[in-house]
Amino acid sequence: MSASDAERYNHRIGNDDFSQPRALFELFDAGQRARLYANLAAGMYGIPQEIADRQIALFTQVHPEYGAGVRAALEHETRQKAAETAQQQKMPGGPVAAE
Repeated sequence: MSASDAERYNHRIGNDDFSQPRALFELFDAGQRARLYANLAAGMYGIPQEIADRQIALFTQVHPEYGAGVRAALEHETRQKAAETAQQQKMPGGPVAAE
Protein backbone atom coordinates (compact mmCIF):
# COMPACT_ATOMS: atom_id res chain seq x y z
CA MET A 1 0.00 0.00 0.00
CA SER A 2 1.44 3.33 -1.00
CA ALA A 3 0.84 6.70 0.63
CA SER A 4 -1.55 7.60 -2.17
CA ASP A 5 -3.72 4.57 -1.30
CA ALA A 6 -4.38 5.73 2.25
CA GLU A 7 -7.62 7.48 3.03
CA ARG A 8 -8.30 10.03 5.68
CA TYR A 9 -10.71 8.96 8.42
CA ASN A 10 -13.88 11.05 8.27
CA HIS A 11 -14.88 11.54 11.89
CA ARG A 12 -18.21 13.09 10.84
CA ILE A 13 -19.66 9.91 9.35
CA GLY A 14 -22.28 8.59 11.71
CA ASN A 15 -21.96 11.51 14.13
CA ASP A 16 -24.99 13.45 15.27
CA ASP A 17 -23.87 16.86 16.48
CA PHE A 18 -27.38 18.07 17.27
CA SER A 19 -29.28 15.50 19.35
CA GLN A 20 -27.57 16.28 22.68
CA PRO A 21 -27.99 20.08 22.49
CA ARG A 22 -31.58 19.49 21.26
CA ALA A 23 -32.35 17.31 24.28
CA LEU A 24 -30.98 19.98 26.62
CA PHE A 25 -32.83 22.79 24.82
CA GLU A 26 -36.10 20.87 25.10
CA LEU A 27 -35.65 20.72 28.88
CA PHE A 28 -35.50 24.52 29.15
CA ASP A 29 -38.59 26.42 30.23
CA ALA A 30 -39.60 29.70 28.56
CA GLY A 31 -37.53 31.82 30.96
CA GLN A 32 -34.40 29.74 30.45
CA ARG A 33 -34.84 29.92 26.68
CA ALA A 34 -35.29 33.71 26.80
CA ARG A 35 -32.10 34.10 28.84
CA LEU A 36 -30.23 31.80 26.44
CA TYR A 37 -31.37 33.84 23.44
CA ALA A 38 -30.48 37.15 25.12
CA ASN A 39 -27.03 35.95 26.21
CA LEU A 40 -26.20 34.62 22.76
CA ALA A 41 -27.49 37.78 21.06
CA ALA A 42 -25.39 39.97 23.36
CA GLY A 43 -22.31 37.92 22.51
CA MET A 44 -23.05 37.90 18.78
CA TYR A 45 -23.86 41.61 18.51
CA GLY A 46 -21.62 43.33 15.99
CA ILE A 47 -20.40 40.25 14.14
CA PRO A 48 -20.67 40.21 10.34
CA GLN A 49 -24.16 39.23 9.13
CA GLU A 50 -22.76 36.28 7.14
CA ILE A 51 -21.31 34.76 10.30
CA ALA A 52 -24.50 35.43 12.28
CA ASP A 53 -26.55 33.70 9.57
CA ARG A 54 -24.26 30.66 9.57
CA GLN A 55 -24.41 30.39 13.37
CA ILE A 56 -28.18 30.79 13.44
CA ALA A 57 -28.45 28.04 10.81
CA LEU A 58 -26.60 25.74 13.22
CA PHE A 59 -28.94 26.73 16.07
CA THR A 60 -31.88 25.97 13.76
CA GLN A 61 -30.49 22.49 13.11
CA VAL A 62 -30.57 21.91 16.85
CA HIS A 63 -34.19 23.10 17.05
CA PRO A 64 -36.20 25.51 14.87
CA GLU A 65 -37.29 27.53 17.93
CA TYR A 66 -33.65 27.87 18.99
CA GLY A 67 -32.63 29.47 15.69
CA ALA A 68 -35.72 31.70 15.56
CA GLY A 69 -35.25 32.79 19.18
CA VAL A 70 -31.62 33.76 18.71
CA ARG A 71 -32.42 35.59 15.46
CA ALA A 72 -35.22 37.59 17.14
CA ALA A 73 -33.03 38.39 20.16
CA LEU A 74 -30.17 39.52 17.91
CA GLU A 75 -32.52 41.77 15.96
CA HIS A 76 -33.80 43.20 19.27
CA GLU A 77 -30.22 43.71 20.51
CA THR A 78 -29.34 45.52 17.28
CA ARG A 79 -32.39 47.83 17.54
CA GLN A 80 -31.66 48.50 21.22
CA LYS A 81 -28.00 49.38 20.57
CA ALA A 82 -29.00 51.63 17.68
CA ALA A 83 -31.50 53.46 19.91
CA GLU A 84 -28.87 53.87 22.65
CA THR A 85 -26.40 55.28 20.16
CA ALA A 86 -28.98 57.68 18.76
CA GLN A 87 -29.89 58.83 22.28
CA GLN A 88 -26.24 59.41 23.17
CA GLN A 89 -25.72 61.48 20.03
CA LYS A 90 -28.64 63.73 21.03
CA MET A 91 -27.13 64.50 24.46
CA PRO A 92 -25.18 67.73 24.89
CA GLY A 93 -21.53 66.86 24.62
CA GLY A 94 -22.24 63.55 22.83
CA PRO A 95 -21.51 60.10 24.27
CA VAL A 96 -18.98 61.39 26.80
CA ALA A 97 -21.70 63.35 28.62
CA ALA A 98 -23.66 60.11 29.13
CA GLU A 99 -20.92 58.55 31.23
